[in-house]
Amino acid sequence: AVMAEAMDSNAAMPQSSAVAGRALDGMAGSGGGGAPTTSAPVVRSDFSETAYFKPQLAIKKGFGRINFRMPERLTGWQVAVTALTADVKRGKASAQVQTRKDFMARLEMPRFFREGDSGVIKAVLHNETDTELKAQVTLQLEKEGRPAGGLFGVKDASLQADMKPGEVKAVEWEIAAPRGVALYNARIVARAASYSDAEERELPVLASRQRLIASQIKSLDGNSSAALSLDELKSRDDSRAIESLHLEVDPQLALSVLNSLPFLVNYPYECTEQLVNRYVPLAIVNRLYAQYPGLSEAVRKIPARNTVTPAWERDNPARMMALLETPWEELSRGQKSGLPLTDMLKPALVARERSSALEKLASYQMENGAFPWFPGGREDLYMTLYALEGFAQARGYGVPVPEDIVRKAMAYVNGELPRRLGGDEGPVSLMLYASYVMTAFPKDWEESQAGFENARQWLDYAARHIDVMTAYGKAHAALAWARLGDRKKSDDYLARALDGAKTDPISGVYWAPEKIAWLWYNDSVEKHAFLLRALVQLRPQDPKIAGMVQWLLFNRKGNEWKSTRASAGAIYSLLEVMKVRGALDKGDSYSINWGAEKIAADVGAQDWLEKPLRWSRYGADASAAYAQAKVAKNGPGLAFATLTGIYSTEQLAQDSPAGMLNVRREYFLRVKKGADYALQPLKSGDTVSVGDQVEVHLTVNCRSQFEYVQLKDPRGAGFEAETLNSGWQWDNLSRYEEPRDSLSNFFMPWLPHGEYVLNYRIRPTTPGTYRIGAAVIQSMYAPEFGAHSGGMMLNVK
Repeated sequence: AVMAEAMDSNAAMPQSSAVAGRALDGMAGSGGGGAPTTSAPVVRSDFSETAYFKPQLAIKKGFGRINFRMPERLTGWQVAVTALTADVKRGKASAQVQTRKDFMARLEMPRFFREGDSGVIKAVLHNETDTELKAQVTLQLEKEGRPAGGLFGVKDASLQADMKPGEVKAVEWEIAAPRGVALYNARIVARAASYSDAEERELPVLASRQRLIASQIKSLDGNSSAALSLDELKSRDDSRAIESLHLEVDPQLALSVLNSLPFLVNYPYECTEQLVNRYVPLAIVNRLYAQYPGLSEAVRKIPARNTVTPAWERDNPARMMALLETPWEELSRGQKSGLPLTDMLKPALVARERSSALEKLASYQMENGAFPWFPGGREDLYMTLYALEGFAQARGYGVPVPEDIVRKAMAYVNGELPRRLGGDEGPVSLMLYASYVMTAFPKDWEESQAGFENARQWLDYAARHIDVMTAYGKAHAALAWARLGDRKKSDDYLARALDGAKTDPISGVYWAPEKIAWLWYNDSVEKHAFLLRALVQLRPQDPKIAGMVQWLLFNRKGNEWKSTRASAGAIYSLLEVMKVRGALDKGDSYSINWGAEKIAADVGAQDWLEKPLRWSRYGADASAAYAQAKVAKNGPGLAFATLTGIYSTEQLAQDSPAGMLNVRREYFLRVKKGADYALQPLKSGDTVSVGDQVEVHLTVNCRSQFEYVQLKDPRGAGFEAETLNSGWQWDNLSRYEEPRDSLSNFFMPWLPHGEYVLNYRIRPTTPGTYRIGAAVIQSMYAPEFGAHSGGMMLNVK
């Protein structure tokens, strides 16, 4: 195998695409090391990084020969050879070679300019001869073969330079990028005596006008109204062009909630945990169909699917980046599985699968009542508790459970768990978990009587370590004490569980992630559904119930639910609350005032909406009068109303108003002070020098949880990123970073509630004044959530 690669990629210089098969005839005659001639210079434009690659080279009598043309890059190259013999011996060899000319001219300029930028185009001349040369170099700017130097304000296209032997000298032209997005060719032609050289590169001029998003969302609970206003579209801006405006109402209907349920994958070899996670959602959903016959009939309206999760709304007009440009294009069609699926939206199939899962689970139980991780394996206390918790959860939703299986497992836990008391967070959580499980079954069982007595001791023990209890653990304790008949302790623990709850007018009542949020008891959806059910059981009139329902519905709106078990519990809890409120029997009516339009819409409780109710205006019809709306709702359900605008402007943007998603961008000059570095803030209009190190901070604020979020941060012309490779970054927030010529993309599959700072470094490479557009963040799953930072201007000297 033979490979020749460029050693110096000249990162500060723009790299053009390779021109395949471009001949270099006449290179020697134009100063390539042969006798100098007066022939016209060959324009170099093939700057491939790899000169040659051949994975299989035949060897004859110990020799292998190749012929190839070098790219036109003037640089050093690394040649590497790997040999393999017939008896699998290996050898390696390498060498270095340079491509050069006696008289060379290199073109240096930014990879691009934006309209209105001022900057420099530079020619770097090399005199590798042993004589003095008087060089003349000409800058030629062309568009589609026609001269365009005047558009860039070039006054003197030809410059001269006196060069000593071995000297490198630069000449430069100050330019101003013209208006209009276009692709130009920049060429320098240099002559000195009978030597000559020329180099050509593409020069894109990108738009200074930037597409931005303005968005506002409000919740509508019961009989209520909301006023929506995009204030950033009301300020005076003669350069603003509103591309489109979208008003949507997203009713949280029973069928749309049910459709968010992931289908179960039929694994060929199931451990106890997988089997419990299969049985529980099947049991809950089967009970749900039995409890709501009308829903069992209405579910037929939902289109059939063959994926684990439903497909996204792929044609949402508010999405600013095409899904094809993100890592999630295939995922957006719904998660696929190579194994068979159980369609959770077919009531008869769910009933059959539930019975099958229960039979298999019974076969896993050992003689002493314990459950192993895998059938035939050793007994496991945690897995036994996990199976019991699954039966307790199903029973909590009204599902009859197999008494013989449950009682044998309870007897095993009563004998085994008392030996496991400890003093750290893990055992305390286990005690609370066990107390909840062992008090979830009928009191008249012999095993329950022992379980109740053990639970009282475990709860007393856990109370001495209340500082390590999670909200989930406190809810376990509240339910267990209620079953033990101590209402005062139950209320106290429930109050403690609710103490950490926070309220947001849009996302509802939520709990911030805890310090080890990856543990099973911190699953956001399952945790909220469990706390909701605990509150409904213990305090059915508590005003927080509505906010917790709102959080679950908002979470479903901005996230793809993946756990069938957690989703089943959440959906059951939601439908139970909807039933109490009458939202399963009575629909909602909407009255909307939007600009000059008055819109009325009715949605039935059992209607199926594949997409939200949406009204759009484009182009001239999208006037600023439609940047506000009023939506009134009559009915028991909950809905979200969103107004979104896509617009462009020539002015530097200001930070978006506070919303569910926000991004703030800051620039800092990295200055060495003694042995350390300090960050000196930069504001728009400040000046930095070529070679300085500039650090960019992107502060992302998220008032809820979102999946599949994209952040696009434009980079100024004349700046280069220090990191040029795409890849995953795990600090602070997991994301895939993709540096491009004119911007950096950050793809975040999971954006938890909170504030996160992402940073990267750039260096100024070319003098000039450069415009830097706003950073834009948007949810790809729910595009109505988006925001942008302010714009920036930086001078480079």
